[in-house]
Amino acid sequence: MAALFKDMKLATKEYYSKPKKIPDEERLTVQLGLEHEKTEEDLRREEEEKEQGMVPAADVLNDKIVGLYFSAGWCPPCQLFTPMLCDLYLELKNRSASFEVVFVSFDKKEEDMISYYKEKHCDWFAVPFGIPKIEELREKFGITAVPKLVIVNKDGEIITQKGRKEIQDKGVICYRNWEQIATTLESKTSQVQDEDADQSKEVTEGKIETAGDKTKSKLETTGDKAKNKFYILFQCKHSTFLLFVPADKIRIQNVNL
Repeated sequence: MAALFKDMKLATKEYYSKPKKIPDEERLTVQLGLEHEKTEEDLRREEEEKEQGMVPAADVLNDKIVGLYFSAGWCPPCQLFTPMLCDLYLELKNRSASFEVVFVSFDKKEEDMISYYKEKHCDWFAVPFGIPKIEELREKFGITAVPKLVIVNKDGEIITQKGRKEIQDKGVICYRNWEQIATTLESKTSQVQDEDADQSKEVTEGKIETAGDKTKSKLETTGDKAKNKFYILFQCKHSTFLLFVPADKIRIQNVNL
């Protein structure tokens, strides 16, 4: 799932339940001269409050089958299907299934998204309203109409793009089929990774063998040359010299001293 929501946080209902500051009240505070310069502690507290109700996607979606629910409050078919998805979600949660839902809003206004999410949806997660990730997901999965429920495995690979129809036709039993497909996809991924590792190993071993052959050849050449040389040792009082002389240049002559 890291591929879909890398390093990002998802919103919970708690995030959208926090009271928001009213711009008119902030302006009045300024007009009355009651504002004060913010300290580092104030800024830190504000940041914590801003992040309250946001959770790292990697923490809540890790190793799970995920339903990406593209939906909107203005859409009548969405209003009809969302309760069905809630029933399936609660049924699977009661049985400790490794399943999660992420709401991807197609609402036009944030207040509409918040109202629909808080009133009609279960306690699953949502992509924060209006961020570029929503358009990225829409394009990636080719979403042209809502509602749409895309089921993906832990790596973000598509299990089915007909999640809504499968739930309507089979109910909670469709989860069993999703699990089987997820297992198959993971096996294929593991097999590809093993093949890549084997190929990498073969390439590395080939390079080592080639380097070894070259080194061996150099040593043999050096050895052959060495066989054709004489080594003459000269010793003086304070020094020792080793002279390498080609065999064909050597002349041996007796000298009477």
